[in-house]
Amino acid sequence: MSTTDPAKEHVREFIHTHGLQENKQGFIKCPWHNDPNPSMSLEPHGKDYHCFGCGTSADIYKFAAHFYGLDEKRDFPAIKKRVYEELGMTPPAAAPSGTPAKGPVAIKDDSVRYVYSEDRLKARGKAVFKTDITGIEAVYPYRNETGEVDFIECRYPGGCFPDGKKKVLSLWFDGAYIKASGCPVRLYNRDLLAASPDLPVLIHEGAKCADAAAAALPGFVHIAYNGGGKKLSSVDLSPLRGRVIYIYPDDDQDKRVGLSTARKLRARITHELSLDAAVVEPVPEARKIKPSGADIVEALQVKTPEELDAWIRTRHLKEKPRPSFYIDEGYELHEAAAFAARALNDFVENIFSREGVILRPANGKLNPVSGKQLRSLSANHSTVKKAVSTGGLS
Repeated sequence: MSTTDPAKEHVREFIHTHGLQENKQGFIKCPWHNDPNPSMSLEPHGKDYHCFGCGTSADIYKFAAHFYGLDEKRDFPAIKKRVYEELGMTPPAAAPSGTPAKGPVAIKDDSVRYVYSEDRLKARGKAVFKTDITGIEAVYPYRNETGEVDFIECRYPGGCFPDGKKKVLSLWFDGAYIKASGCPVRLYNRDLLAASPDLPVLIHEGAKCADAAAAALPGFVHIAYNGGGKKLSSVDLSPLRGRVIYIYPDDDQDKRVGLSTARKLRARITHELSLDAAVVEPVPEARKIKPSGADIVEALQVKTPEELDAWIRTRHLKEKPRPSFYIDEGYELHEAAAFAARALNDFVENIFSREGVILRPANGKLNPVSGKQLRSLSANHSTVKKAVSTGGLS
């Protein structure tokens, strides 16, 4: 879907930033006549305001001309340029006609509050979750190496939802609209990574933890990635190349999801970057504050920053060597087969941890496993177990 002038879609948030606010009935004071009883409201299509007092209709450019003190017709090119700069948008003429943006449009700092206004974040949350959004708990800007905002992570408070649980959306701007689907998965604080190339990196499970730890532990660059553990396979890890890396997992005591995610992340770092990342042992005293799921926030409440800094650098979980006989979930397997691959990986790893046997294909190479081979391996898992128990795989 496209529009000839996407800026017109944003007239409401534009006038809000210039001091015009609706009353409870949805009317604003008309700037073009003395309007003690607000009589101007947004048209149903959302691009113009109409005044029922003086009859004036105004789009974003008419308002802008008024705010800027310019002539709407004579100064239109300058008005349009300034509006687009204020919204952080790319004018249609700057992009090939009919070519939609393929990814997020990077936004400069002074335009973020216009592009990702509270009204728009609430509207997007309402559209996604099908419920009224009454507030925004937090917004985390994902900046690129130059400091521009590629996209944001928006945290909606639990009070907005029947289950009482907070919700998080990664939202991006395509030059015209805020979108919730198709957001790339990237590292948080890439600008700080670029600015401090010699500092070690501490990876957290979320931007909230990264921000909380940054002030207390300045000896690290604190990062995370959007989407949680489910998006681990998609995040671009290349900005971490050549760095000293620590991973602080959430201390989940039930399903151990945090630790599992940390180990999978470590495996990716080892495989793709040839780096030996350390998974930090979660501070056990933090469980007194939060019995399950304690993170760096709780750790900072039971240890001084100096103590926690030393803990992160020295207290690491011993890693089980991953068996070389391993099915890579990233190969082209359909969803059901990928699920089976995960189950078989866990099965083999569990046996491996009991038997202490390194599994390696006879030819010494790690080859992709086809769907047919996978089904065969799954059906004959007893054979695999027997081979492991007897050392039958060399």
